[in-house]
Amino acid sequence: MKYTRLIFFFYLFVPFCSIGQNSVIASQVESWVNQTPVSSDYNLNSSYIFLLNPSLLAPMFEGEDLNKGERRDVGIKKGDYPQYMYLAASIKDPVNPNNFLTIPLMIHDTRNPNISSRILEYGGRVLENISDDVLNKGDITAKIKFEAIKSNEARDFWQKTAEISADLGKTATSLLKVGLSGPFLALTNQIMPQVDKGLRSMEKLDDPHKMVSEFYIKLLSKDLGNLYDEKVVGATLYRIHWDVDVPLKSKYFLQFQAGKVEDFKNKVPKTTAPYILIVQTKSEYNTDYSDLAFNKAYFDKKTKEFKLIQNETKKEVESEFLEVFSAALDLRRQIDLFQGSLQTKYTDWIAFARLIDSYRNMGILKTNSLKSLSTKDAKLKEKYSKLYTNVQTEVDLWFNAEMLLKFREIGRFLIINETDSLLSYKTADQLYKDIELLAFYRDRLSQSEIQGRFPKEIESLASFQKVNDLRKIIEKLFFQKGFLPNIDLSGKEGYTMLENASSQFSMCVSCKTLALERLAASEKSTVFRLNEQFKALSKGLYHTLSCLDASVNFLNQYIENGKETQQVPELVIDNLAKDKEELSKLITHYQLLISKDPQTMALDELQKLMTDFDNRKNKTVLIWERLKSSVLPADLNGCSSGLF
Repeated sequence: MKYTRLIFFFYLFVPFCSIGQNSVIASQVESWVNQTPVSSDYNLNSSYIFLLNPSLLAPMFEGEDLNKGERRDVGIKKGDYPQYMYLAASIKDPVNPNNFLTIPLMIHDTRNPNISSRILEYGGRVLENISDDVLNKGDITAKIKFEAIKSNEARDFWQKTAEISADLGKTATSLLKVGLSGPFLALTNQIMPQVDKGLRSMEKLDDPHKMVSEFYIKLLSKDLGNLYDEKVVGATLYRIHWDVDVPLKSKYFLQFQAGKVEDFKNKVPKTTAPYILIVQTKSEYNTDYSDLAFNKAYFDKKTKEFKLIQNETKKEVESEFLEVFSAALDLRRQIDLFQGSLQTKYTDWIAFARLIDSYRNMGILKTNSLKSLSTKDAKLKEKYSKLYTNVQTEVDLWFNAEMLLKFREIGRFLIINETDSLLSYKTADQLYKDIELLAFYRDRLSQSEIQGRFPKEIESLASFQKVNDLRKIIEKLFFQKGFLPNIDLSGKEGYTMLENASSQFSMCVSCKTLALERLAASEKSTVFRLNEQFKALSKGLYHTLSCLDASVNFLNQYIENGKETQQVPELVIDNLAKDKEELSKLITHYQLLISKDPQTMALDELQKLMTDFDNRKNKTVLIWERLKSSVLPADLNGCSSGLF
């Protein structure tokens, strides 16, 4: 397990004795490592520094923990007490080694009894969310500097005060540098006001006996909220002591199950000795969009933060959202370009086409992402569903002009009808309204045509091709629902349909073509059907003619016999003669019909021929049935199976 380590170097300035060679140091007396493995998703490292029991630093200079010889060695005399103490940590930026940050953990002037208790107990994290990639390059070190002054000489006091001021000034300068690195950036807002306060306080000093140590820097522990899921992975406890002393190892964290950083502070007794406590944590980054802003700088920031995400599921969800967000920014750019062009002589219709394309692209990406979210855990689904709603709400506000509202309607139509599955359920009226909407889109773009061709920038857009494809589908459906039902294409209604397609529904570009195609297909089908009928008719007429010939021959003989024998009334003879005459004419017509070739006939001629045949057929059947019941014998040659 790898976690941030802070390595300390201690420096001491203690002018209690001009020949004193000893110093105050800090020794590691205990360490703790979390034995529960942390998931690799936790790839961000943070470190906390706590100065514990700072009120016990001053008594160290009275030598309470030293014997007589040790006190002599370090130069402590009876009644000694430090009038000034300073403890600070200097940390090098792990990302940019040129940046250093000096953090005073304690600045204390004890000469004024009224403020002698004003000792700062510091607590906070000094490095936060450093990625494993940075940490793997090596440990991060901090230089701890501790100074104490007993001398009443103003020169010594002012010398050290000036050093503090210089340290603070360097910190202020580094914080104001352009391009300050990430690990320090998060601290800037907390440190900067306190640095200014400290520098102003020192500038006001004109008498060392009037110095008031009310200025200091306190870094607040960041309220992580839902942004980071943080786990403690290790801790180290250092005891501050004279170097002539060897402190015993402590057991405060033995068999300790830490939950929070603060738990370690509470485990160290407050009446033992001064300590420096370092706590290391690892965090999993969770995206935060509480400050959502629709600009490139914000997008670039989120793209950079995306690299902090380790969990694959969260990475997938965030990646999809960033795609939608990028499409929204592109849409904003195209809207601005189009609206800006309206103030000139030349409207940018390419920008218009692109903004429709961006709106459709964003909508499709969002739809797919929301579908993907349905398979994720409830928290992710709730969080990102709200984010998508916020983005859509913002985007819709950009379409506040009347023309832009129409553009948004086109974009929404393309998103809803990404597939044509819903179109078949629409009525003819609804479909025609869709045709009008797409015609509006096409009409606007037509203003960019050059010699009847659209610019390549427009033709290459996916939305442009989608509009063309959808319009063909919609017009075909409209034609099927609005024209064909209950229309007899073989009659005048077919030509009425063609007229309506050309005038009444002029927005339907393909309707006239579809009507012509349908009429041609209907005509071809009718010709084929009539040809088949004619073939069957011709084949059957040979039998009919045989029967009719036999019927006419029988009538001739019957009439002759009737006249000779005078057994048949004259009126009957006359009627039979008329029937015979009519049947002879019909035979002649049928013989002529058989001789015709329908392949050489026009449709109307063929239709007229078939209609004429039906009329003559009815007349033939009527005569033959009357004669069959009164004159013709049942076994007449050629008529045994009927007439037709």
